Amino acid sequence: MYEAVRPFPCGQSTAARCAVRADSLGFDGIVVLASPEQADRSWCAQIAGYVDVDVVAGTKLDERDNGSLARAIQTVRPMVDLVCVEAGSPDLRRFVSTRDRVDVLLDPIGEDGPIAHTVVKQATTHGVMIALDLQPLLTTRGAERSVYARHLRELARILAHYDAPTVLTGRPTSHLAMRGPRELIALGTAVGIDASLLTLGLEAWAPRVERNREIRDDSFIEPGVRRNDQ
Repeated sequence: MYEAVRPFPCGQSTAARCAVRADSLGFDGIVVLASPEQADRSWCAQIAGYVDVDVVAGTKLDERDNGSLARAIQTVRPMVDLVCVEAGSPDLRRFVSTRDRVDVLLDPIGEDGPIAHTVVKQATTHGVMIALDLQPLLTTRGAERSVYARHLRELARILAHYDAPTVLTGRPTSHLAMRGPRELIALGTAVGIDASLLTLGLEAWAPRVERNREIRDDSFIEPGVRRNDQ
């Protein structure tokens, strides 16, 4: 089970501190959602050498038009293991759902509710995982929290209906804001989401990371076929 974290300077804690905290909470790894300028596998590998959890080099893109986003994806894809996108409009969410080189759509819930069925089907076809993001449940209160919980239930129902690739995250910006797997699952079930979907969402990060790392390996030719230079 992995958690996606936003480290300093986007957040308040370093990636190393988040990794230590993740280890104590029982996670197998963290996905570091760095800015494109800071995305780098080497320092994630250095951190992983000092802790008992995997530290995945990821990035969070938040471009505001299709052209800029497409260029950013093209630029950052070779630098990281996971490309995640915060799309700020319905048009951008539709665009992201068709990008094979995007791993995760982080914010599928907008002001008008969750993404449409057609977008979920496109994302499923192109292998774009959709995040069940619990952060607003942890950081908001009152009516805002209630509305988000309703939208989150609707999103979970759509994802389950189409068997869409799904990940779960609390997206903490600090090691102090991190919650363990059991806490995240309990929070999701408290607002009406099936525990099995939440569990699968935490477990889904690792296979995608493994797949992307395998593809990046010089010996990779295609799934199940590798070059042997011996």
